[in-house]
Amino acid sequence: MKFTRQPLRLADEIAMFICVLMFLVGLSLLLPSSANGQSPTPIAVGIILTANTECEVGELVRFDATSSDVDDMTWTIVPKTPDFAVVDRRAFFSSRVPGKFLVFIAGAKEGQAFSTLHTLTVKDRPRDREPATLPETEADIPPVDREWRELTDSLERLDA
Repeated sequence: MKFTRQPLRLADEIAMFICVLMFLVGLSLLLPSSANGQSPTPIAVGIILTANTECEVGELVRFDATSSDVDDMTWTIVPKTPDFAVVDRRAFFSSRVPGKFLVFIAGAKEGQAFSTLHTLTVKDRPRDREPATLPETEADIPPVDREWRELTDSLERLDA
């Protein structure tokens, strides 16, 4: 019998998120709430996410959770895509197709579980945009670029 790997359906991926969240909540219930039986002092922690809610196909979107006060974080995007990269407490995404994407972040701090779900809507790029063009004359080059070009030209002359 030959087994083939089947892609996860959206429902399977959402079920996986719920399992991760339940694990973190269960972990927090197993840890003692305080040494003397009193309720713990509330702490101001959680996941704080800064990100766009809309973008266009091909646009780079940055998800920033650097202000979050949790020990560990887990990032997931649904539907899965190779265009999503996590770097420490930031994630980067650029979609090749329009649609809706869910970004799920889970974390824990001092026995408490935190999570957030962010929806990103990717819109198709308008077709009426003009393509990028190179400057036609020297005057069309921005001043900083023109100064850099003059410097590199003078260095080339010195090398000759």
